[in-house]
Amino acid sequence: MKTTSLTVIVPGRIETRTGGYEYDRRIIAGLRDRGWLVDVRELDGPFPHPTSAAVEQAARVLAAIPDGTSVLIDGLACGSLPAEVEREAPRLKIVALVHLPLAAEIGLEHETAARLALGERRALAAARRIVVTGRSTVEALAQDGVARDRIALDPGFGFGKRGAHNRRLLAHLGELRTLGQPLLVGLSRKASLGEMTGRPVDQRLVASAVAALLAIQAGAQIVRVHDVAATRDAIAVWEAVRQEQI
Repeated sequence: MKTTSLTVIVPGRIETRTGGYEYDRRIIAGLRDRGWLVDVRELDGPFPHPTSAAVEQAARVLAAIPDGTSVLIDGLACGSLPAEVEREAPRLKIVALVHLPLAAEIGLEHETAARLALGERRALAAARRIVVTGRSTVEALAQDGVARDRIALDPGFGFGKRGAHNRRLLAHLGELRTLGQPLLVGLSRKASLGEMTGRPVDQRLVASAVAALLAIQAGAQIVRVHDVAATRDAIAVWEAVRQEQI
């Protein structure tokens, strides 16, 4: 079976104790739990205001990644490296993870904010996909000219939420469709499924498949799973029966 791989690029140290880095760490851990090979590359320098040396180092990091590699770049770095992202985008599958638009930082001078907005707009235009973490970011990026159909919304199952929070989020997931963005859901083998079934992590295949189906029924267009074949079979049966109801 082919192993899925991903290179994740973050500005600074991945262990930095902020909400954004915690989100990045959770994504990395979750994908590794699913059997992905995740290579983390840390960039030197102060972002989103990198020095020339930091930009050169980032350019070397990107240039060293093999052609065709899927690359997830934290928005703090991605938006600060427009020329480098544009140069490498034709050969790499670049996805930008945007927590907050760079120009939305409080206290920026007008010229600085304008420069950051322009650079980020260029970088995001070159990325294949954009993942955001909330509605306010969707709206801010849309106002900056990023096409809404290029933005996927991840509601973040398990990110600082208790079991009841995750159940409520899944029960009302369909309400997020009003935001008009593709929904990306990752529930496979989550601890919340263990709480509901009493099963350890390696015995949650059925619960994960059911959760994926519930998410799809609620409008999710992308689901992250460990057990691809089993989930695909469950979806195929559901879709075949659904077609008979139309």
